[in-house]
Amino acid sequence: IMWELTTKRVLTMEYVEGIKISNVEAIDAAGIDRSLLARRIAQCYLAQLIRFGLFHADPHSGNISVDGENGGRIIFYDYGKNFASRRTAPGKTTRSYRSMN
Repeated sequence: IMWELTTKRVLTMEYVEGIKISNVEAIDAAGIDRSLLARRIAQCYLAQLIRFGLFHADPHSGNISVDGENGGRIIFYDYGKNFASRRTAPGKTTRSYRSMN
């Protein structure tokens, strides 16, 4: 977060370079395992829901990228749309999350 440019109404973050999630050829060329990538994206969303109670609500291909570090780290862009999820059933949701690991 770039705090000097952030206000109550504007969140300013740095741009992180990555491969768009829709660019399958570039993902393959970078040697990123697409099955692992799919698991990581699912785990990211579950962590957002369970741990943080807020998740990125605009997950189109322009807002998700991956880099070549550690087998492909997930990069989320544009948090302009998000959803607070504190009303989820913790026991049920946590069991589902754990079953994926």
